Amino acid sequence: MRRILRMKRCMVLVALVLSAAMAGAQQWQAMTYRADAPGVDENPLRGFVPYSSEEKGPASFPHSMEWFYLPLSTVVTGQDTYDWTPVEKQLTAIVGRGHQAVFRFYVDYPKHPGGIPAYLLKAGMKTFPYEDSDNQKSGTPSVAPDYRDPRLIDCMVKFVQAFGAKYDGDMRIAYLQVGLYGFWGEWHVHNHPLRGEPEGWEIEQKSKDAILEAYVESFHRTLVEVRQPHVTNARNFWRALDFMMIRC
Repeated sequence: MRRILRMKRCMVLVALVLSAAMAGAQQWQAMTYRADAPGVDENPLRGFVPYSSEEKGPASFPHSMEWFYLPLSTVVTGQDTYDWTPVEKQLTAIVGRGHQAVFRFYVDYPKHPGGIPAYLLKAGMKTFPYEDSDNQKSGTPSVAPDYRDPRLIDCMVKFVQAFGAKYDGDMRIAYLQVGLYGFWGEWHVHNHPLRGEPEGWEIEQKSKDAILEAYVESFHRTLVEVRQPHVTNARNFWRALDFMMIRC
């Protein structure tokens, strides 16, 4: 009986110690971000990356990179026709603040005007409205393009090729995200089967590979990042990507 009581006392004591440790672990602790910490200047391509904003000005914490989005339609002004002015405006502003840029293009951004090039819409490419992320509650709801339309994939591939020819190795760019496909250009869509339409909005794997291959072939010096590491299962393809893509 004494042994049992001792064991119970030990268990209670251990429980109290664990509870105290957990309570202490949940308490907030003030920390200071030091821009002059040893080794910080050895790798400028890491750390916090705030959104770029000319209205709000630079963020308060130390950083070496700024992030922004651009709709594809602002650059692709016609079939095989490009206007890089929006890119230049962003890069010039960011470099003026002593930073490098991280960015991606999109064709579908919930609650924002769509980024589908106008010439594709005029050519009759299908689009799909949706309510995800409160899109329809916005005054400027986006629409999803038909990612199975070969004209859209051809547009994306040729854009990437022109993009690389223009900006590969540009020191104003820290790295790029692949973008283009999915909500926010994040390479994911919800399954929305519609009557008489293909089952869901998922892009075909061959189209994914075509876009990725365009980046591999077009960017040899500028780092390119894919947001989803499972975007392709082609082992030979990944061996080529390993040299240039940061997978997260």
